[in-house]
Amino acid sequence: MSGTSIPKPPELNFDNQTIQFLSPIRDFFSSENVNAYIVGGFLRDSLMSRYSFDIDIAIDHDPIEIGNKLTDLIGGKCIVLDYDRKISRVVLPIHETKLSLLPKHIDLSFVSNGIRDDLSHRDFTIDAMALPLSAISNPSNGDLIDIYSGLSDMSSQILRVVSDQSFTEDPVRLVRAVRLVAQLGFSLDERTKHSISKNSHLIVSVSMERVREEFLKIFEQKNISNSLNLMDDTGLLCRIIPELNTTKGSIQPKEHYWDVFNHCLQTPAKLEKIVDCPDGQMFSLLPQSFDMYEYFSEVISDGHNRLTMAKVAGLLHDISKPATKTVDDTGRIRFIGHDLKGSEVAESILDRLRFSNSGKDHIATMVKHHLRPTQMSSDGNYPTDKAMYRYYRDLNYVAFDILFLNLADYLAAKEYMLEMADWRVHCDLIGFIMKRGLDILAINNQVKQDRLIDGHGLMKILGIGPGKTIGVLLEQLEESHKLGEISTREEAILFARTLFARL
Repeated sequence: MSGTSIPKPPELNFDNQTIQFLSPIRDFFSSENVNAYIVGGFLRDSLMSRYSFDIDIAIDHDPIEIGNKLTDLIGGKCIVLDYDRKISRVVLPIHETKLSLLPKHIDLSFVSNGIRDDLSHRDFTIDAMALPLSAISNPSNGDLIDIYSGLSDMSSQILRVVSDQSFTEDPVRLVRAVRLVAQLGFSLDERTKHSISKNSHLIVSVSMERVREEFLKIFEQKNISNSLNLMDDTGLLCRIIPELNTTKGSIQPKEHYWDVFNHCLQTPAKLEKIVDCPDGQMFSLLPQSFDMYEYFSEVISDGHNRLTMAKVAGLLHDISKPATKTVDDTGRIRFIGHDLKGSEVAESILDRLRFSNSGKDHIATMVKHHLRPTQMSSDGNYPTDKAMYRYYRDLNYVAFDILFLNLADYLAAKEYMLEMADWRVHCDLIGFIMKRGLDILAINNQVKQDRLIDGHGLMKILGIGPGKTIGVLLEQLEESHKLGEISTREEAILFARTLFARL
């Protein structure tokens, strides 16, 4: 007998640590005559054998009152997330979760018309299941309340919307759908995809902070190219970033494989691959000066790491090419100043999405300077020490991120036209700048400890007061010291006198 086999449903199975954690909470709710149900992501992740650090519990009593009582039992702090919708959060004590895989938060929501009605207002079928907390000691699939076949969809790895009203009730779910598809590796149900397209215009009606968080979570996931294409197919991408509309169909010089829009989509995907560094000749040529994965895993802003921020910069890096496009008499296409203009546009976009100042500055700086690594060299020569010193002086914490963005930009530009010999030359150039940068940064740290002369000493020697002149002289002295052009106090004084005479 032939035919497609039906996937076996995942089995609900909590580990002993989780059961021990939840048992006193179950007993507390029972003593308060509260009907309580585990719902949402924690239940979904448990079924998928994934760790989740937040647990959602739906109850038929006031979550604020019950939350405060619960903290008396387990410690922590109860805060109100939403007065109108009656949602509170119990933030657990750090000592309870610091060295464990237990939840860090317990979110309590109010069930006003019974658990089945509550599930009907949830977003996706895999999140519209509930487990009575009373069943926690020995849970099984038979204990699940699953009226929308979430378990079946989970088995088939399909993301399906609960109802046609799901997106109108909370439009941020439009972006969450894309995030969950990427995070779980699921396929999007066609009816759900059509509903996202139909309702994509609603995304501008919700808090930009919520949109930003889901947007950044998408960039946290693997396969960013698939996510961006899905967002484009459903109309979401240009609803969130309408500035991308002008890049569609914007032709580039013959050296580029893609138009501007598709190049922007491909650049974060190439950056993702570069950091993952898969097997193959192309990636074996990448600079290996330090551990890329560890470097890009560093959390730097908005709770997100360098790679997430760099991928956003990759999406935005050429956003102002259409606005700066010129064509000369010979037909040559140029985008003069698109990096500077793009940085301004990126700042405006990130402001609208309520990025923090640090996140906004990081991404805008990458956009502004994404051409600089190759602009430092000319006629096939490596950059001078002075050019590289100024590069690292100006960009400091983001200098290496830009080098990797430059590599991704190159790959995304060439795509299927990539010549391995040219790619080797480009990788050698970026590798040289990267290795020299590590040396410069080491020298910088040493020079800071061994400054040859300070501002007060310089003012006394030259007989001048504080002002811009002293600042210019100190900067020149520090640069020459770091480049090894001067190494003693006497040489610094002579150099300062010479510079001062020219001012």
